[in-house]
Amino acid sequence: EALETLNIGSAPLMAELAARTIASGQFEQIVSVHKKHTAERSALVTRLLPQAIGCEYHMYRWLPLPRGTDGIAFEQEARNRGVQLYAAERFTVGKTTPACAVRFAVTTPPTAALLEKGLTIIVQLLGEFAVTRK
Repeated sequence: EALETLNIGSAPLMAELAARTIASGQFEQIVSVHKKHTAERSALVTRLLPQAIGCEYHMYRWLPLPRGTDGIAFEQEARNRGVQLYAAERFTVGKTTPACAVRFAVTTPPTAALLEKGLTIIVQLLGEFAVTRK
């Protein structure tokens, strides 16, 4: 029972904060601001990486890679250039063949300018990986 509580229980402080935020009426305002912020960043993603999969309110996007691209190699090269993203291989369970894709966060970079810089690096990497696969 104790182990189950560790895995699925919520911290009393977080529950109290959530309850007070909802009761105060601030919850809707916070969600509205977050949705606006996410939609603005998603517009940037759509402009620079129109092939990325996800909607304007998703915190993450999936980016299909050129056929035959090693997702882990792409992830490592992105990291070498200061961009953190995750290859689909990290999300694969069992013997399932992973998609040729990477996942990146839309809302994690602290500023839209940093997001744009990261997306620009990803665009450059896509071009490089596409050339090396031909």
